[in-house]
Amino acid sequence: MYRTTTTLHEYRALYPDSATIPTLTQSGLLGLLLNRQRYKAACLARRHAMWRSVCAAPRNACVGIWRALTMSEPRRDRISEAAAQRQA
Repeated sequence: MYRTTTTLHEYRALYPDSATIPTLTQSGLLGLLLNRQRYKAACLARRHAMWRSVCAAPRNACVGIWRALTMSEPRRDRISEAAAQRQA
């Protein structure tokens, strides 16, 4: 039974004509491919975040109106509370 070639060194020893063809790492293509993948992932994340904020704007407006209408008693801010305490 023949053993399969496992390493690049063995492959290049068996097939010397392919030795002039560099690997992805040696040619620098691997770095370019990884940079391109990183760039595309960043663009996708940016686009996703933008759409999430665009879609959330109407929902946030509706929630704000709903909370204002269903609130039992209007909220008093700290400034008006402090002024009311001073007058009392």
